[in-house]
Amino acid sequence: LEGILKDEVNSLIFRTDSQLREKVMSLFEDQEMKERLRAAGQKTVQELSAEKFGDRVAAVYERDVLDW
Repeated sequence: LEGILKDEVNSLIFRTDSQLREKVMSLFEDQEMKERLRAAGQKTVQELSAEKFGDRVAAVYERDVLDW
């Protein structure tokens, strides 16, 4: 998921319990960030849907395999 999930853009990335606690608390304190993360996360999930993924695979196939 590297390159897809971006800390404080469309997700909250943490490595330790204390980092998790800090990030969750920041959501309680910053409603704007909470809404921004929600919207961006939802968009990321939609972009990763099976249908969109299939469309991307088909486009690569058409571009790289059929034109070869």
